[in-house]
Amino acid sequence: MTTAGRAPVLVIGGGIGGLTLALLLLERGVPVKVFERTADPREVGAGLLVAANALKVYRRVGVEDALLGAGAPLREGTLKVPSGKVLSSVDVADLATRVGAQSLGMHRGTYHGILLRAVPADCLVLGEELVRYEKSNGQVVAHFASGRVERGSMLVGADGVHSVVRKQLDGGQWTPPRDAGESCWRGLAPADCIPADHPAQWAFTETWGDSVRVGLIPLGNGLLSWHVYFRPWTEPFPDEAGGPRSPERQELLRARFLEILGRWHDPIPAIVAAGDFDALLRTENRDRPPTDRWSDGRVVLLGDSLHPITPNIGQGAALAVEGAAVLARAVAEESDPRAAIARYRKERQRRVAFISWLSHGVGPWASSGSRVMRALRNLGTRGTPQWLAVACSEQIYGYDAL
Repeated sequence: MTTAGRAPVLVIGGGIGGLTLALLLLERGVPVKVFERTADPREVGAGLLVAANALKVYRRVGVEDALLGAGAPLREGTLKVPSGKVLSSVDVADLATRVGAQSLGMHRGTYHGILLRAVPADCLVLGEELVRYEKSNGQVVAHFASGRVERGSMLVGADGVHSVVRKQLDGGQWTPPRDAGESCWRGLAPADCIPADHPAQWAFTETWGDSVRVGLIPLGNGLLSWHVYFRPWTEPFPDEAGGPRSPERQELLRARFLEILGRWHDPIPAIVAAGDFDALLRTENRDRPPTDRWSDGRVVLLGDSLHPITPNIGQGAALAVEGAAVLARAVAEESDPRAAIARYRKERQRRVAFISWLSHGVGPWASSGSRVMRALRNLGTRGTPQWLAVACSEQIYGYDAL
């Protein structure tokens, strides 16, 4: 369909989902404006997985090569117990051949920066915080804290787990995300803290212990990412109010983590010992059950504003990217934004529900504090046939949103 003279799609939120949607809409000739509340957007965080199902989407908009050059292609994925015994392993390089794209480890800031540079400057408006939206004469009107008013053909809330768009859309039914019962610590370490030929330089590893699990991801650019999930965890040293952690605070944290993880398999102690404890981030794992409320007329939700999930299977960003691809295609092909939104929901609802359910269920299973449950967990994981493990991986990573 023609897009000449169409009012722009207003995207609220300049994170991974919002920027990806903008690139996909522009590639299809649909005008778009992205509004980001921060004046100098810089994604904080540590490592994340740019999964194959997400990377394939970027091939369409010419960003895949930049991502491949900035991340660490993963060759293997392994589940272990603290002694180092392998529970399960998947050849990720072979999986990449099967599904048509690689999976990468990458720093979140690097990923976000590549997308920011790819979006034309005249499509990105910084330092504008949405206050509310209204529907008027077949358009959506966005009102910002600065007094700015913008009109668009539709409005997409891609503004994260505490979405302003979702709060208005849900009205009195809005509730905070649910607590998944785990605290997550994410850190960085220099890659040269372990030998250059160590498997952790190219493999994603997760280790399941007693109420604790540890993940290692190579990121490229001389960095490794490590994360620790505790179920539950009470912080022994309260964070200092404001500013960076003091050297004393950092060393207390390092000592505490080494006390817990110092006897775990190689290279976990070495990576933790070399970690940057000033940049170490703590979050609580939270998500939302799948909802039937995706939209309000010409207003629709995308990514974490719609379906925040736990980080247990590394699909949070990928779900947003998939959703952006499906929504962009629907918007470009449908003359009525409401028809596009209905099509987007119909195509995405089952996939979102499945991934959300799977990710939520992995947490208690992987981080169980019950000896009986851990024994069943380990036995069941070791006993899973290799063909079934590969088939499950293909179902997640082989999804084609285009």
